[in-house]
Amino acid sequence: MPPPGSHKKEYAIPMDADQPIDPNEPTYCVCHQVSFGDMIACDNENCQGGEWFHYTCVGLTPETRFKGKWYCPTCRQQPQG
Repeated sequence: MPPPGSHKKEYAIPMDADQPIDPNEPTYCVCHQVSFGDMIACDNENCQGGEWFHYTCVGLTPETRFKGKWYCPTCRQQPQG
């Protein structure tokens, strides 16, 4: 399910020509693509934004990755209870 208020963006999708695309493979992140590369999980147990996110899609790099609790853009917009 796409996160509320998300807008479509163009993202580069790494493709390996030797591997067939599995239509049943789950998708993640704001880009709604399969798992690849470095990813980070949202610490909200009820995350509606995608649960796992590609570093590049949320502005992280291995050098700048968040060391602690991290919440995705959708969960950060929700009121804290």
